[in-house]
Amino acid sequence: MKSRTSTIQTLADDLTPDTIRQLCTGGDWACAHGDLGALRHVAQHLAAGAAEPLHRELLDLAELCLQDPYRAPTLWGHLTAQLSQAAAPARLDRPAR
Repeated sequence: MKSRTSTIQTLADDLTPDTIRQLCTGGDWACAHGDLGALRHVAQHLAAGAAEPLHRELLDLAELCLQDPYRAPTLWGHLTAQLSQAAAPARLDRPAR
């Protein structure tokens, strides 16, 4: 199983899996309401604790919020899968029955 710390590192004290999930919800809300300022804030906050290449992709999203309001929500949709995986609770490998 791939370690989640390779995707998200807790560089910011408040960037826990729970916080990541909350920020993802906020990013989804921002996209649904066309609030690219809020989406930019979410992307920047998440980038502070992300390892490469996700760190760069989140910073690119933050810039895209200023430059291309049509592509930014699409990019957010692609990044949320990676972020959701990073925030997922650890699963125990159980033997098949």
